[in-house]
Amino acid sequence: MKRGFYTIMAAQFFSSLADNALLIAAIALLIEMHAPDWMKPLLKLFFTISYVMLAPFVILPLVRLMTVPLRRVMPAEGRLAADAAQANPGRTAATAATLLIALSVVVV
Repeated sequence: MKRGFYTIMAAQFFSSLADNALLIAAIALLIEMHAPDWMKPLLKLFFTISYVMLAPFVILPLVRLMTVPLRRVMPAEGRLAADAAQANPGRTAATAATLLIALSVVVV
């Protein structure tokens, strides 16, 4: 596989990792506040559902933001990756949401 593929996958992985870090920080805050036990599963469910529902609206700005560094590091691959992600944002959102859920299952 080409280097550009691994760069895109790494960017999606670190994005999902950052999302999970926010979730873990929110859970830690609930624990510190001595919140009831039923709040943790509800927070996980709400976080996952909201991410899946908001992903199609957030993906295009994130892709535009990631386009500049990708094109500087790898001009041809970065352009192709950005164009492919912008051409079908629903598919890109579904991929990112699936990666987030898979990483959430492993981490949390």
